[in-house]
Amino acid sequence: MPVTIGVDPHKASHTAATLDEHGQLLDRQRVPATSDGYQALRAWAARWPQRCWAVEGAHGVGRVLAQQLVADGERVVDVPAKLAARVRVLSVGHGRKTDPDDAVSVSVAVAAQGAPGLRPVGVEDHAVVLHLLTNRREDLVRLHTQTINRLHRLLADLVPAGAGRNLTAERAEALLGEVRPTGAVATPRWQLAGDLIADIRDLDRRSCRSAILPPGRRTTAASAPRASPPRRRCGVEAAAVGRRLPVPAGRSTRPAAPGSGARQRRAADGWRTANERP
Repeated sequence: MPVTIGVDPHKASHTAATLDEHGQLLDRQRVPATSDGYQALRAWAARWPQRCWAVEGAHGVGRVLAQQLVADGERVVDVPAKLAARVRVLSVGHGRKTDPDDAVSVSVAVAAQGAPGLRPVGVEDHAVVLHLLTNRREDLVRLHTQTINRLHRLLADLVPAGAGRNLTAERAEALLGEVRPTGAVATPRWQLAGDLIADIRDLDRRSCRSAILPPGRRTTAASAPRASPPRRRCGVEAAAVGRRLPVPAGRSTRPAAPGSGARQRRAADGWRTANERP
């Protein structure tokens, strides 16, 4: 008999409910979210050979449980939390949110939606590894940028005119070596700048280990330079553009209605009026 086992996962425990093909509740089970609890859950579900697991949030809080089931050869589908909540609210009865009711709602959602209509869960592969490395890389780059900005602020108070663009640890160390701090405020700034330089070098090493390129040399599609938006012309440039526009005789100098080329027409009228003055 084919059954659907809906699971409401949590950090501390998992609650499962089994429904048959007619939507009748067969049994419920609650186990701790541990290795022993997982084995107990598998032993409890072994009585139904034709089973399909439906895990709420299989790519979120239920990721560990879903991956354990898939690794053991079980068929698992992901039930979105919104779908399970909609089933619970629209179900006959009180519609209270409890772990057993949530587990039943997950199973009912699979029966109503159909397992083929839900996203199956597969074993995590190299795509997940690349995603993790990319997230780690972005975190390091963000932290590297924040550290560079803090160093810029300190060097602006220690070095005349501050440091230029594309600041690196080597350039900052060279600038800092030329500074002889004096006073109760300059000395702590100088020491903090040295600490930030050490942090930048450490971040550079960690970036090279965790991903592929050091900070400042990202060549991924997400970090490719984007084209700058078109710059709005100032009044002088607009007048220059209007200078090349044909100005029909007898055009009124009243403001033109908003629309395509209205600004250029107003600039051309103003330029023509200025040049016609004696």
